[in-house]
Amino acid sequence: MNVAKVTVDKILLFGDSITEQSYNQEYGFNLAPALQHEYFRKLQVVVRGYGGYNTEHARYILNPTLDTEAAGGSKIRLLVVFFGTNDSAQNALQHVPLGRYAENVHLLATEAARRKVPIILVGPALVDEHKMDGDRATMTNLAYSNAVGKVARELEVPFIDLWHAFLESKGLKEGDPIPGKLGETTNQNLDDLLTDGVHFSGKGYRIWYDLLRETIRKEYPELRTENLATILPHISDVDNSDLPASLWRDVKVAEHITVLTMSPKRACDCCNIRKIKCEGGLPCGRCMANGLACTYLRERRRSGPRHLRQASMKIWKEQMALTQLKPDELPMSPPGVYQASPAADLQQIPTSVIRNVLSMYKESLYGIWPLLATDDLILRLESQTSDPTIYALTTALCGATLSNMSRTVMDESRQGALDAEAFIKECRRVRGTYDYMEPVTLDTVLTSYFLHIFYGRQASREQMAAFYIREAITFAHMFGMHLEDTYARYFTGFLNLVTLFSTPGRDFFGRWTSQGSNVTMSRDQLLLIQHALQRPLENPSYINDIQMVDIVVSQHWIRSLAWKLSVISGYVMPNGKREMNVEYPLEIAQHALRGVSQFSPAAFEVHGPGMEVKMYEIATALADSILCKPEEQSCLLVGRKDTLKSLTNFMSSLQVMNPGLRDVLAQKVEVILDSSSIPKSLELIEEDSPSSFEEDLLSTDFQLVNSMLYNDFLDLA
Repeated sequence: MNVAKVTVDKILLFGDSITEQSYNQEYGFNLAPALQHEYFRKLQVVVRGYGGYNTEHARYILNPTLDTEAAGGSKIRLLVVFFGTNDSAQNALQHVPLGRYAENVHLLATEAARRKVPIILVGPALVDEHKMDGDRATMTNLAYSNAVGKVARELEVPFIDLWHAFLESKGLKEGDPIPGKLGETTNQNLDDLLTDGVHFSGKGYRIWYDLLRETIRKEYPELRTENLATILPHISDVDNSDLPASLWRDVKVAEHITVLTMSPKRACDCCNIRKIKCEGGLPCGRCMANGLACTYLRERRRSGPRHLRQASMKIWKEQMALTQLKPDELPMSPPGVYQASPAADLQQIPTSVIRNVLSMYKESLYGIWPLLATDDLILRLESQTSDPTIYALTTALCGATLSNMSRTVMDESRQGALDAEAFIKECRRVRGTYDYMEPVTLDTVLTSYFLHIFYGRQASREQMAAFYIREAITFAHMFGMHLEDTYARYFTGFLNLVTLFSTPGRDFFGRWTSQGSNVTMSRDQLLLIQHALQRPLENPSYINDIQMVDIVVSQHWIRSLAWKLSVISGYVMPNGKREMNVEYPLEIAQHALRGVSQFSPAAFEVHGPGMEVKMYEIATALADSILCKPEEQSCLLVGRKDTLKSLTNFMSSLQVMNPGLRDVLAQKVEVILDSSSIPKSLELIEEDSPSSFEEDLLSTDFQLVNSMLYNDFLDLA
């Protein structure tokens, strides 16, 4: 007997604890029961709320949630996404920087679009700061709500603005004293909307329900209840003498109701004749819709080829003949095709020479590339002499090391010095002797990564560098390195860098590229970034000087970029408050000097030209500050010019890696101090014509250098 069952399509509410509690009956009124009553016998309302979760969690659980809810054959007709209340919290456990939050919401919405699931985005509401102990702020929630609204406008999806809806329910508008905000004088509070300062009361859920219902009716009219069929006929329409016929055959089943059956799992006779897809029901939906008798009387014909084709027979005979050849009769691969095993003369650079370079790596670069134990690598190289992957990895690491340190190493057997390029050529030669793409190992990933590092330091080799980092990322994904559970432990220094670069978000860094020149950031967004970057970073004793230099300089480099972006956006004023003041780069530069003065020049130089670029940006931000407002008004004992001189003197002690940047800075310092405190790398033949301040900040070189630094970091992270 064929047993029919009905799967009902769904409205999915996806969010944090506010969504989780939307079924709580203790509040008198609540969203989920009211919505389910609205769609009773039409759509199923499913609540997937996760207390304490933010968008970082959501980006990893959305797809599994959607897969699970659709696994039974039902469709998700609407997805309501409501995150942000936890993202905006200032505690380390839940906080997600504003830029990253917007990026996460964008990802959730685009994933829904990819699956063709209609979506409604919801922004966080007001909070009662009097009950929050400084953990949450209502104006911060507004910034996060505005970020959701921006994403919704960009993707052209509906947005529910609960922040302003809660405010308007009090008869207020933005600019009026805000209930629940510390320091505001008002006779109103949020006790009727919030139970504990954050979570909604019955009245709060009522506001959300009314807005959600209104949005559905306006934006998705096909989901209006009057436009949806009811599951199964009314009792008055059921014929008890022929229940199967009256329940199914004469009922036009709506798209959101699917009739699933057990066997037979094949097309019915009508669908077979019409050559259309049949879901295999008895009766099937198409037959019911057209009033046809649904039968399965046609005899099934055996599928697949009925005899061995001549082409298949030819291939089989060739394979059989090949297996019967003797080993020395097997055909050789044509020239240019990689062999599975390496050439006999695999290692052409002596191990003693390699050992010297690996010592340099261990002493100077392991702090920033804590990837390989040199003793283990030497042991593998000596014990597995026939393995080309180890030799390729070792030569790639040696090439990257010598390139980064601008060094060579003596090879007594050749009576000469080997430079970085010699090792890289050797690596590529060995890679050409075997198919390095299969199987993928950790050695494969690291070899491509070190090749990227080498070419990234070579002039006019950006495309090669980009190729190898993409290759390394592809191998890393194939190897499963993007999965967190594949890592035994994390490195604190690296996590500090991840925190720094994730704080501003992609929009911030994208603003410095030519493609992102139209990206805008609000004053509040930039202030939040500046405040986040001023927090002290974790500094355990086991982080070495090389790692700390990278962390300290990167922190103040990003602060300088944020200030420059504030200038370009017109937020900086001569008498503005702190971060929006013309003199703010003085504070950044002094913090940077205080942080780097304890480190030796060697700790900077091992980082290559990227470190010089960051120091240059900090110095030029201060120089531009002085040029915009030459007179000194700071109450600090050490003024801007003195700090600029100290900063340029410090940079003069470092190796010159970007002559062009040094020259630009030297010109500005010469104008400010009437004499250049930083040596020019090249004599200027003629003076360049002055350009506007904004053109200087957004120069092509500036965009290229900063976008390369950020993109390289994103690729590695």
